[in-house]
Amino acid sequence: MAFRKGTNQLYSGSFDRTLKVYDLSPSVMGYVETLFGHQDHVLGLDALRGETCISVGGRDKTVRYWKIVDETQLVFRGGGRSRVREVLEGGLKGDDEGEDGDADGAETSKKKKGKEREEKKFVEGSLECVAMIDETTFLSGGDSGYVHAF
Repeated sequence: MAFRKGTNQLYSGSFDRTLKVYDLSPSVMGYVETLFGHQDHVLGLDALRGETCISVGGRDKTVRYWKIVDETQLVFRGGGRSRVREVLEGGLKGDDEGEDGDADGAETSKKKKGKEREEKKFVEGSLECVAMIDETTFLSGGDSGYVHAF
């Protein structure tokens, strides 16, 4: 949940993949609208003074910049690592191992490649949190260990 700074407008994200907008001013004191777009649970959101907010979807690996008045959104992909980053960190070591020409070598190579696939399942992590720096800049972070600036 996050309040729009300086107002009574409240945004909430949910496991039902939606954002809900509430107006808690004395004259309204209730629900205003629902925004749809995420393909998985909404795990975090943030807002500043403008009529925008940012939300982050866990396993859909997206950050969405919502323009509340227009009911539009910009989608930013994140949560993954690039192939270049994997090479720099030594993540591709197992690609050339186990090819020594004998029958066991081929089997070992298959086992290692299978193991690599299992490990790579977790390379693209979910996005867990988001924070607005100003009205056009925000950060996201997740279980991959990276912080992304947009």
